Formats: sequence, structure tokens, C-alpha cells
Amino acid sequence: MIQKMKLTKSSVSQILEKYNVGEITSFSLIEKGERNSTYVILTNQGKFILKIYEECNIEKIMVEIQLLEKLSKANIPVPKIVKTVSNDYLLYLYQKGIAMFTFLDGKHIKNESANLKQIKSLGENLGIIHKNTMNFKPKNIELKNIYDYDNKWILNALVSIKKDMPELPNKYEKFVSNILENISIPKLVQGLNHGDFQEDNIMFMGNKVSGIIDFDDCFYGNLLSDVALFIGMWCIDKEIDFDKCKCFIQAYESKRKLTEKEKKYLYDQSKLFMLMHFTYWLWDEENWNDNIKPIKTLNNLQKITKEEFMQKIF
Repeated sequence: MIQKMKLTKSSVSQILEKYNVGEITSFSLIEKGERNSTYVILTNQGKFILKIYEECNIEKIMVEIQLLEKLSKANIPVPKIVKTVSNDYLLYLYQKGIAMFTFLDGKHIKNESANLKQIKSLGENLGIIHKNTMNFKPKNIELKNIYDYDNKWILNALVSIKKDMPELPNKYEKFVSNILENISIPKLVQGLNHGDFQEDNIMFMGNKVSGIIDFDDCFYGNLLSDVALFIGMWCIDKEIDFDKCKCFIQAYESKRKLTEKEKKYLYDQSKLFMLMHFTYWLWDEENWNDNIKPIKTLNNLQKITKEEFMQKIF
């Protein structure tokens, strides 16, 4: 269990002394985020986001910060890093990394409630992100240390869950194994993925994306991973909404074309990433039921063949 640092008004004021952002008027904790703590800070100069990296992996943090700088220059609506008065990206306090970002306006919507105009905006933005991350190489960082997800990762995660929670029903292990045995995905177009491109991390102003946040889970691997996760989380609920799938893919391809090989493996990659999310959900016993999102999505994908899936989308 991560021991999270709780800030007081005094400690926030102490941190703000390191920045040229004015004096604090109020602050509040955003009640989400498993690994990091995020505060909204209001000063006499504006509104900011203060992020505490509870697990101070400097290499991973700097990948996120350098990525945000690159995407900001490409006019993607991402938070801009606010440097300290010493021109540093990060502060270190109690063995934790702290960064300040600009605040983005907008509202979150539920994945399943997104309309086609919003889906189009999402596709265009993700396409631009991937166009910029294909050749992205952070300074002084080995991207191989920013892990990818594959069959082995999912199976190892299941072993860890079963070890810590031996009461996990066997049917879930069988469910995962049965799907995985028919999935084998080669190395495709590589780049940095957002890793969690869904409702909590996207904001809208009307039908346009106004903010894309929390690149904490970014990882290097097949760029198809983000696309597959989007299909699973935004386009499948009680059934597969192929209108949303096609709208998203067309918008995405207006910014970055998928290769024929990527199209061929989108069905499998969608299954793989829903299995990855399923393993995360299994850490909470409250999710041990057959009505959770990953299971429903996977069951819907299992109802059609890869050929039918491709024909309906492409």
C-alpha cells in the first residue's frame, strides 16, 4: 500500500515559494488516482495543478514531462509544465517528486455517453498524439524500461493476484487463459501510448476535446494498444457500437494511417487490452462478478469473428 502524502495549507505555501505563481487562496485534493495525489491550487495569479508522484520513479516521471512538452508544441490540449524559479521540472520533498502544471477547463463525460462528434474529436486527437510519439525519444532515458503489455504480463499478473488472493474464483483464470491461447500479436508500429485514454483522463468543451491528462501510465509498445483500448472502453457497452468504431477509426486515420497489419490485429489487440484491464479489476474483490465492464466487452468481442469485426469497421 502506497503511503500518500497529505498537504496542508502551510505545506502548499511552502511549495509555492519555489514557483512564480503567486500566493495560495485555496486548494483541494482531487479524489482519484491510485498511485499519485493531485491537488487543484488556486492562487492570486490563477489556477494550477500540483501533482505528487507518490512512487518517485524519476525516469518514468521525466518521460511523462518530456512527452507533455512535445505534445503541447503540437497543439494537443495537454497540461503545460510550470518550472520552478530555479528552472527545474521537479521538486523533491519527503522522497517524492512534485510537479506543477497549468489547469485545463472542461468536463468529463461517461465513455458510453459520448456522441459521434465527441468520438471524432477523440480520434483526431489520439491520431495526432501517436503521430508525434512514433519517433519520440526522451533525453537520457531508455524507453525499453517503460514496459509494454503482452500475454506474459497478463499471466504473471494473474499469478500475483492468486498468490495474494487465493480465494480468487478459478473461473476467472480459465476465462483469461481461454482467450489468451488464441491471441498472438507481433511487433507493430511502435511508440509511446497514453495507456489510459478513457473518461477520467479526457475533458470536453461541448463536442471538442479540451484536455487530455494523466500520462502516468504511458508505455512504449504497439501504438495499436491505445486504439484497441479505446474500442473496448468507448465503443462497446451492451453491444459493439460499430458506428462509433468506424467514426473513431476514420478520425484517427485522418491524422495517422493504420497499416494493413495493424488493421489485421486490431481485434486481437482489443481483446488483449481488455484482459489487461480485467486483471487490474481483479485486485478488488467487489469486481468479482460477471457484470463488470471488461467481461461484458470481452464477451461481446467473442461473439463475432475477426473477419466480421474487420469488415464492419474497415
